[in-house]
Amino acid sequence: LDGIKGRGRYLGTVLGVRSVCLPEQWWGEGEVKMYFDGETQPTYCGTGAEDYVGCAWGLDECITPRQGCTVCDRENNLFSFYRWHTCDPICFEDSIKVTIMQMGYGETEVAREKLGENFVSYPAAGADDDFCYYDRSDDYCSVAYWYQTLPTMPFPPFPSKEERWKDIPMGDKTAK
Repeated sequence: LDGIKGRGRYLGTVLGVRSVCLPEQWWGEGEVKMYFDGETQPTYCGTGAEDYVGCAWGLDECITPRQGCTVCDRENNLFSFYRWHTCDPICFEDSIKVTIMQMGYGETEVAREKLGENFVSYPAAGADDDFCYYDRSDDYCSVAYWYQTLPTMPFPPFPSKEERWKDIPMGDKTAK
């Protein structure tokens, strides 16, 4: 969620992930970050995607009124989860930006070999050098929900299906 100007309340999100970058390693270490009212540093900084939806130390199917994971298909590397901020309101006065990092955890050498010059790693607390956190590039899709005062800023034109699917790996082929 970005480019929102005005006073409002962030209600939550639904996020889908197709793990295509090193699917054999864990993809869900990306921190959810929230920036309020023009901040350059986040006020809210989470500890991982699975933590944000209440499934700490791994992700499994679970459904609750406020958070959960509706799809946890490890065989096909497909995941969908949600989080609603109904009891922990997220309010903003002027603007809001909500992001999630694409970060994983796994064997350092496997990630280094697969990602080559794009390999960026971070030390993992309590782990030796054989394991690390690292930047990934998976297929994410999301829907954010919020209320805000009117009028809103104009939204950019929505890209066509062809533009949105351009260069997305589809198994043994690339989307056309």
